[in-house]
Amino acid sequence: VHYDTYHAAIGFSERSYDGVPFEEKIRKELEPTTQNVNYPIAEVIIGRGGFVDELRTAVVDKNIDLLVFGHHHDLWSNLFSSTRNAINQLNIDVLVIPIRS
Repeated sequence: VHYDTYHAAIGFSERSYDGVPFEEKIRKELEPTTQNVNYPIAEVIIGRGGFVDELRTAVVDKNIDLLVFGHHHDLWSNLFSSTRNAINQLNIDVLVIPIRS
């Protein structure tokens, strides 16, 4: 699941006005990430709206039993932790992997 915190917070962006659908644009932005991993990625789920709500929908629709989060150790990640919100609000196992800069 990809979640764009900045653009979700303001509700719109320049992406809305270039004629390319939001989901298509995000898929293109994610291509380098999804192609350069040593693990097969069967599906990329892109959502818009409340992060935990979108995760909850994906968990139910796809019968997901584990969520894996990366976590940056910086001020903003500690103040506004999407991971913490997901752990507190979802009834599913969560694995948090530290991301070092």
